[in-house]
Amino acid sequence: MDSVTDSKELELIKVQEDFLERIAGDLHQSSAYNHFDMDQIKRTIEDIREDIKVGKTEDLPSLFYQMQQQFRLYDKFNKPMELPDPGSPYFAYMKVWQDKKEKKIFLGHFPFIPPSGDYRIVDWTNAPIAQVYYNYQEGESFEIDLPGKTSEGVLVEKNIITIRRGSLVRIDKNDVTFIKKDGGWYKMANTGVELGGGEGLAFRNIELGTGLTEFESPEVISLLDASQFRLLNLDEKISILLTGGAGSGKTTVAIHRICKLCFNKHVSPQDILVLVPHHGLVLLSRKILNSLGLDQIKVMTGREWFRTQGIRFLPGINKEVCQDTPFRVSLLKRHRNMMKVIHAYLGRKELEIVGRLKRAAFDDKKIAVFAHQQAFIKLIKEMMKAEMSIVQRMLLEQLVEELTDYNTIREEIFKDRNLLKNIMDEDSELITLNLIEETIRHTNKQFLDESRDEDSREHTLDQKHVGYQTPDDVSGTIDMEDYPIMLLLCHTLHGGMMGNGEMSKAYRHIVLDEAQEISPMEMKVFGQVLDQKRGSFTVAGDLAQKVDQTSGFTTWHEALVDLNLSQDLTEIKTLEIAYRSPQKIIDLAHYVLGPLAPMRIPISKKQHGGVLRTIGEHEAHILIMINERLEKLMEREPKASTAIICSSLDSAKRYHAGLSHLGNIRLVEDANFIFRPGVDITTLEQVKGLEFDYVIIPDLDLDNYPV
Repeated sequence: MDSVTDSKELELIKVQEDFLERIAGDLHQSSAYNHFDMDQIKRTIEDIREDIKVGKTEDLPSLFYQMQQQFRLYDKFNKPMELPDPGSPYFAYMKVWQDKKEKKIFLGHFPFIPPSGDYRIVDWTNAPIAQVYYNYQEGESFEIDLPGKTSEGVLVEKNIITIRRGSLVRIDKNDVTFIKKDGGWYKMANTGVELGGGEGLAFRNIELGTGLTEFESPEVISLLDASQFRLLNLDEKISILLTGGAGSGKTTVAIHRICKLCFNKHVSPQDILVLVPHHGLVLLSRKILNSLGLDQIKVMTGREWFRTQGIRFLPGINKEVCQDTPFRVSLLKRHRNMMKVIHAYLGRKELEIVGRLKRAAFDDKKIAVFAHQQAFIKLIKEMMKAEMSIVQRMLLEQLVEELTDYNTIREEIFKDRNLLKNIMDEDSELITLNLIEETIRHTNKQFLDESRDEDSREHTLDQKHVGYQTPDDVSGTIDMEDYPIMLLLCHTLHGGMMGNGEMSKAYRHIVLDEAQEISPMEMKVFGQVLDQKRGSFTVAGDLAQKVDQTSGFTTWHEALVDLNLSQDLTEIKTLEIAYRSPQKIIDLAHYVLGPLAPMRIPISKKQHGGVLRTIGEHEAHILIMINERLEKLMEREPKASTAIICSSLDSAKRYHAGLSHLGNIRLVEDANFIFRPGVDITTLEQVKGLEFDYVIIPDLDLDNYPV
């Protein structure tokens, strides 16, 4: 990194520093003017009130008119002025030639035009001119649609501007970055770290770190390319499927799309649902949305949402979730063919209900409505509005009670061998008779009752079952996989998602992140809670990043069908530019994925950094190496965030114990990241979708990561 000495580069920096100083002054004056106006209006109102008290009768109409005028002014100026934040008023700058004159335009989150009018800050979310910054390069001619006309011009210059606490700290122009450090300006050169490797390579001979964490980064919204920016501006009724590798901007586009929907008042924040795979991403998403003033948007994991919906809409359903559902049972319950089991169960129920209605002497015409319709509860409640005998009414009430006893329905389905066999076909090789038997045994344990089967159960001296409160004791629990299945049944039986007499919320927009981990059952439920007339999805995922082998996910085409999305109203986009990781890390990831990798290697915006590899004799040896490098890194780059990603929680605890003396070392067990500088020691499943400056994988071997 060299000092800036070139006169043109120094002039570029000076121009931006002068701009910031002037804009800060204009913002301060605008705020002061507003404060002065309010004080003056308040004093005038008080003076008029005193005049009214002592005024003559003939003067009162004039005084009341003046009072009314002052109140109108008060209402006008009492509204909060949404001025740009002086600490960071804008994040990008461009100079354009338009309408036969040069215009200086800054992109920010709130618009501002100074009294002089010789520059302006525009809201990047809705100002038409903002499209020029994202869609054109320096020297290119542009066309933008304005109300009633088309405007043409040339983009002369554009820069990414980073302002922190009112100070200009970074300028990105084309492929050059200027950084302010210790009062001086430096030009950042691309730094490459070669891939070290080979047996016996000593980690201690290689420095860990690039030094880049000491500098402020530009706002991520300023880095979007033209194709990503176009996605943010699609009609609110258009759903988007975003695919692409890690760090390609899928989550960034999804989050900023809902910002656009809210800021343009197309959708209310309360009508948006954001679902992510783990708690760490919940915390990160909330942090981003809160910083944008969208704290009312609901963000949660899919597991949390399904459990909440299950408890709300499935009366009597078990609330305690089984923490150790067998892998193969999860595989069966999340399989696409589980829908065949549901249809078979409903078909059997139809025959049973029709038979019972006939025996109760119901009219054949009333019974006929049950043919090929499965909204049984809705149909029965319609029948109950008519005149009938006491016996007939009692039967209908009993049928409703049985059809809303979801625990019993769940038991009936997962204990029925013949019913579960409907899931088997030539395309489901993993579903075997042994797997069905395992599911039945697991279900029997969940519905085990101390008051039944006394002779078949072993007891201890305290008269408790031998497995009581042991890992094998799953009695009274429900599997997470059961919730979407039962919610689908509830929706079908009621002719709409309904329970306890209420309809579920119909969301205007739903974001599904890491969608490749979502099962077909879950997709269908999401499709049912979307506003069918005005709603849309933003779905983001990458098949190469699929880690949950029980998800039942197959193809994006089938996922869109499960979500009930029309092909005409769905935009499908693969993002191929990476923003998170340097190119060398992407190249390594592409190599590791092998046949699962995309056809083309993503191109990274970052060329610095790289991959370091070393070999230790044993865990203690590796711990010493990491300790030595981390100590130097934390001293050299105190603002850096580092993740040590272990293969298991036990491994993470051992490394935490060995490194905790360094200070600012955190063991993260439940994805409770705080997103601050320091070292987080955690496990693989907790970090998906998160970003760190440095990542260390300490136990990368065939025992922990078998081929």
